[in-house]
Amino acid sequence: MKLPSRRVVAGLLAPLATVLVLSGCSSSSDAPPKTAQQVVTDLAAKISTAKPGQVITAQNDPNKLLGRPSQYTSAAVFTDSRVPEENQNPDQLSADNGGKVEVFASEDEAKARHDYIQALAKQTPIAAEYDYLSGTVLVRVTKNLDPDAAKQYQDALAGR
Repeated sequence: MKLPSRRVVAGLLAPLATVLVLSGCSSSSDAPPKTAQQVVTDLAAKISTAKPGQVITAQNDPNKLLGRPSQYTSAAVFTDSRVPEENQNPDQLSADNGGKVEVFASEDEAKARHDYIQALAKQTPIAAEYDYLSGTVLVRVTKNLDPDAAKQYQDALAGR
């Protein structure tokens, strides 16, 4: 029986070695995805006027989307003390008082939600808001903040 040449063996082993090396590597994508509550906590740590608010559950979700197919897997609201008092909503689940974070199972689902909200805002200006997307995370910021204040959320989400 003739054994394969070194060149053939090397040609077969190189891809296998690459797979083994890469599978042993750890990356940030190996970490479990953050929940909306964790994202809100991170934002509040970076923006002094932001404060974590209510966590959205399937029972209290005003949109009835939490956990539904292709919808967010977690959601939480936050408040921002720069929202003028006359624009504040007494509903503690309202994004009008600061904003809302929605986390999705996939980037495509997050983008679809982002695009839907943007299309709705174009048709109905009262629904306008600032929306910032990063991977599976959508941060929705109230239109009751000025553009510079809202941009702080975009920067914080991007890790700046």
